[in-house]
Amino acid sequence: MMKKLDKSLFNIKSLSQLIKISERYYFTQTQLREVENDTQHRVCQLVDGQVNVIAEDAWLPQNVNGQLAYLQKIDGVAQLFVAGEQKTFEAAGVHQYTATADNNHVYYLTITSHQSPIPVLSERPIPRRITEKNYKADGYGLIDESTQYRITYLDISKDLTKVVLNTTTRTTLLDQFDHKLLLTQTDNIAGLGESNRTFLLVNGQMIEVSQNLPHGLTADGIFDPKGEKIALIAHDGQYTNARIFGVYLYDIKRSTLTPIFDSDVDALQDTMSDVVIFKEYASIVLAK
Repeated sequence: MMKKLDKSLFNIKSLSQLIKISERYYFTQTQLREVENDTQHRVCQLVDGQVNVIAEDAWLPQNVNGQLAYLQKIDGVAQLFVAGEQKTFEAAGVHQYTATADNNHVYYLTITSHQSPIPVLSERPIPRRITEKNYKADGYGLIDESTQYRITYLDISKDLTKVVLNTTTRTTLLDQFDHKLLLTQTDNIAGLGESNRTFLLVNGQMIEVSQNLPHGLTADGIFDPKGEKIALIAHDGQYTNARIFGVYLYDIKRSTLTPIFDSDVDALQDTMSDVVIFKEYASIVLAK
């Protein structure tokens, strides 16, 4: 006899990405929707024990110089909003962004593909040239080898933008401090590899942070409040059949990367669940 689906699953609301601006708290609320068969995200505010919805189809609240910023889906793609005003109009949408509480600017990442991941069915299929070993990803389809990863600087007060990185190398934006950007890159365009490299982008120059982890993988990273060190949640590729993520500290002045634990400590807390939540690991490590 087939067990009936427990409807209470759709009543669960998970909370994540908590931030504080002045004396107000903001967070992302996530909930499964039965009829729409999707996951709904909304940015909310907590006031006197009451939850007020700030924006629907929105997530990743951050503090931009005392103003609330978040990503919100508009016409199917995410755009950046600050103080309720749309600040980006990217055709491919904004994939990630990073802001600081004491600066009136953000850096954001866009990912632009030029070929459809799903081939168009026709009586005469169009041939597609493949030059990479990893050419396909589950749940996605064929990988576009010419996908552009672009990081843009945005001055909120002047609506001024400037592209600081444009590459076909798979890139993830992690954090920023005083116009220094922390990011990861991998040549595995399908995203199926078990390693990446971590860099500081300073005035257009790429400085590798993960030289001591040539076969490792960085899952997250964050600057310390003074911008002198960086905490990474990463593994060193020591074990061929398991990935144990530790916490590493990178000293920017000395260009040294050292683990802070002597023994194996898995810092990447992850669970399997039908209830989707956003996770931010490194913020636990170097919180102000």
